[in-house]
Amino acid sequence: LKKVIKPYHTGLEKYIDRCNKELRVLKKEYDEDYPFDEGIWAAMRHESNRKVFAFVLERDGKYFIIKTSEDNTGRLNALVRREYEISIGLDSPYVVDVFTYEQDTVVGPGIIMEYVDGRTLSEFLKENPPMQLRRRVFGQLLEAVAYLHRKSIIHNDLKPENILITHSDNTIKLIDFGLSDDDAHYLSKTPGCTPEYASPELLAHSAPLDARSDIYSLGLLMRDIFGGKYRYISGRALRKDAAKRYTNVEQMQKAFKRTHSIPLVAAAVLLFLATLTP
Repeated sequence: LKKVIKPYHTGLEKYIDRCNKELRVLKKEYDEDYPFDEGIWAAMRHESNRKVFAFVLERDGKYFIIKTSEDNTGRLNALVRREYEISIGLDSPYVVDVFTYEQDTVVGPGIIMEYVDGRTLSEFLKENPPMQLRRRVFGQLLEAVAYLHRKSIIHNDLKPENILITHSDNTIKLIDFGLSDDDAHYLSKTPGCTPEYASPELLAHSAPLDARSDIYSLGLLMRDIFGGKYRYISGRALRKDAAKRYTNVEQMQKAFKRTHSIPLVAAAVLLFLATLTP
């Protein structure tokens, strides 16, 4: 992968301006063609809690994402490598595909993964999607997290920025998963971290974390997507005492599906009673 096309995401204008100034200094210092153009040196998303960059790259006319750490050294780089080792064996329509890990690219070592033409959950919700589509997206999110848990993977970083929704058919793609408990605790203490979607036990740095930590985050995301609707389900997921939450995502899925089926059952009963009316 030798050609960087562009940052994967915009909206970081000040950060991009600063990067471009750094790039001009580098070009002048080395007095040669540097492997980046202005506007490319900046990252898709500067995840302040993980300090990871992602770029769109091109190979043989196809687009990919390369995800690399900010400095390509130390623990941050180890996090990227760990995510690759966990994600390479996953196969779900709702989890981003990972292809390989390369040491020698124009941005340093990183994960080569699927290019997702989409937007984040927050951007999706700004479009004011209809309730039926919201239910479909949340159902896919539940399935994605349940799949990870069946593979003994706790996401530990569920939040709107880590949920992409495709432009073509509004299918979710879950990204940035596979943190160990130690990594998750480390990141929750990193300056710039956004703890709004973290479970109480994650913020308290109490180990071990299990599926119920992700379930707490799902409860917060459910409120984002539906507002006050499904309060019984989100309320149980958001209990501070993990022992009082859903034990697993499958239980949450069943509760969510029941809320859809109740109106249908009621309508069927009314229709049946109507046939009995003389």
